[in-house]
Amino acid sequence: MIKSADLQTMCPNCKGIGFIQDWQWVQWWAENNFPPPDGHPILDIVEEIPCYACDEVGYVPTELGYTLLEFLNRFRGRK
Repeated sequence: MIKSADLQTMCPNCKGIGFIQDWQWVQWWAENNFPPPDGHPILDIVEEIPCYACDEVGYVPTELGYTLLEFLNRFRGRK
């Protein structure tokens, strides 16, 4: 029997959250222990952005998962 863990694995980029911290915010928090003051330009930047590795899902298909997806896509809409 195939289990979910056989088809997908946690995204190594976002650790399963689906979002990552913008690099500018990573830099800010590495250099500061406090939030930026009002009016600071970094406040115009969204702190969390969608993970590009998993498209906000938090998981990525394994090799078997990709094979299953290809199979399903091939027969989509057929009776």
